[in-house]
Amino acid sequence: MGWMHLKANFRVCLIVLVLDCTNRDARTDSTVVRAQARQDSVHVALPPPVQNHAELGGPTLSVDSTISQPTLDTLGGVYTVHLPSEMARVLYDSLPGFTLFPQTNYPAALVAAHKTTLSVVLGDFNGDSAQDVAMLGESDSTAAFIIVLARSATVREAQLVSIQRPLRHTVSDLPTYYLEHVSPQTFISPDNPKYKLELRTDAIHANSENVSTIYYLKNGQVHTFPMAGD
Repeated sequence: MGWMHLKANFRVCLIVLVLDCTNRDARTDSTVVRAQARQDSVHVALPPPVQNHAELGGPTLSVDSTISQPTLDTLGGVYTVHLPSEMARVLYDSLPGFTLFPQTNYPAALVAAHKTTLSVVLGDFNGDSAQDVAMLGESDSTAAFIIVLARSATVREAQLVSIQRPLRHTVSDLPTYYLEHVSPQTFISPDNPKYKLELRTDAIHANSENVSTIYYLKNGQVHTFPMAGD
């Protein structure tokens, strides 16, 4: 009886030992799994948020005394044009309260098809290696299509060049226009292949439903090159 009793106790102890080891292994494995999950989660890279340009508002104008040339960026979901103090002064002296045509002025499909604002174009329009700005907007109910030239080694002070400025309180088709940047290149007239434009500076491509025109500066004067329409 004593030996049988010891044998039975031994079996019980063995079973308890095996179960305890199994539980420990399970706990150990679960700890490893949790640690691995935490480690993996640290290395999971989330994709950066994608900015939908079709949903960006503005553009607005901002005066910045710390810059010498205009810039365009997006802040808080709004296009913002930053103007040096001198360029802003020239603008507002000529066109008090000037505001840019907003993105909402244009059809949603047109806005979605472009990756920037439609009423502002930055570029070196007079070939002096300084960044200038062309804008569509209005002042005192008067629509205006203008260029503001930045001060440079060859331009002593900022200048405003008027491209189109209708009479006050008159109906204008300028709000239907949108602007695109054009880099130096050769343009050929769609109506006459012999008629070419050898563009040597940045320029502005102004478009509407019926008109497509290249506006460029040459010897300080505004010139046009029609691509379609009138």
